[in-house]
Amino acid sequence: MLAWTDALVLQGGRASDALFEAVHEHFSDEDILELTYHVMSYNLHAVMCKALRLEFDDVDERIREVPIPAEGGVADWR
Repeated sequence: MLAWTDALVLQGGRASDALFEAVHEHFSDEDILELTYHVMSYNLHAVMCKALRLEFDDVDERIREVPIPAEGGVADWR
């Protein structure tokens, strides 16, 4: 179930046939459809809130690229 969720969200729905078969061993077609619907609905909500800056923690991205110091110098992490 978690691998299926990862494929839906992180791989844009490009789940392999092998993964689908593994999920289908444990869940019915209806269960897979329902799980997929709920996962993608949550993903839609999360992406829209981020794009429209509606998040409760409306801040700029916390992860920043730190440039490599020139000629082996020390990076300024501030």
